[in-house]
Amino acid sequence: SPASFADVLHRKGGKALDEYTRTIQILQDSLNKDTRLDAARLLGRRFCGIEAVPALSRVLENDDSSHVREEAAYALGRIGSYQGSGDKRGERTERRGFAMQALINAVRPDKSARSDWKVDGAVVTALGRIGDTRAAPALRRLLQLCDSENDDNEREVLAKAVEALGKIGDREAVPGLQKVLEQHRSLAENGGVDECIGGKVVRALGKIGAREARKVLRQVLQSSEYQNLHALAARELGHMPGAGAQTVSALAKALEKHKAQGSVGEAAIDALSAIALSTPSVTDATKDQARNALQKQGVAVRAPTEAPPPLFPLKRMDTTSSVGSDDDTGLDNLLF
Repeated sequence: SPASFADVLHRKGGKALDEYTRTIQILQDSLNKDTRLDAARLLGRRFCGIEAVPALSRVLENDDSSHVREEAAYALGRIGSYQGSGDKRGERTERRGFAMQALINAVRPDKSARSDWKVDGAVVTALGRIGDTRAAPALRRLLQLCDSENDDNEREVLAKAVEALGKIGDREAVPGLQKVLEQHRSLAENGGVDECIGGKVVRALGKIGAREARKVLRQVLQSSEYQNLHALAARELGHMPGAGAQTVSALAKALEKHKAQGSVGEAAIDALSAIALSTPSVTDATKDQARNALQKQGVAVRAPTEAPPPLFPLKRMDTTSSVGSDDDTGLDNLLF
């Protein structure tokens, strides 16, 4: 029977090699894929050292087992995001950059260059875990996976790229995320898109938090015919820093339309309450505007809830009346 990882580690023992170095050697030399898998996992979960990055990078590119390549990607993500209490000056930055570059080299937006979708998804997830803005250009290229010819595996990678860009907070990703939302509607009408992608985009825009992201979310609040996306956009707008009169106006119109009924009305109340009780990043005039919008509908300011609305199922809404501010110029023709 194949030797276990512990057996191999014991055989490779010696005074000149510590467990860490031996594990790197096993990853590179073992002919047993399960042993290599265990070695990659150990390097990412126990040691998290920069010395393992070259070996993990080679495995990620060349190993004949997709499971081992996938685990190598996750290990690089853990190494790049690791924050050791005993790190010397600059050591954490060097480790993050080295691991991140190995992962960036493995990002393949060209369909013909891919070998395994689970590996690609692991690479993207690992980059999101590291959270470095230098990975954003590579991740933005993956947003092209929203076209109608892509299958479920490709859309899974797209969803992970969207999440990663949100974690990084990449403002330059907003136009690409906007395009994904446009595609989301056209594909959803034909049953050709994973319904949760729209929700992931809305959440990513909320994390990015820039003025451009708020504009797109206000347009979702106005135009989306999917109830849960509508509600999620409202909630994200309420919890983003720096809300202004345009955001409050859009939320007030949503509340007026839906009252305190259903997920959209509840989300609008939650968002307006969050603004009314907000930190100094919101002006007193905006807070008063939010309170007045609630009072107009006979609703008291309340402590906002933390739980986001569910993404499934996406329910179509009556979109005969518009909700949103009038100043979203340039976004009027967006389809969500």
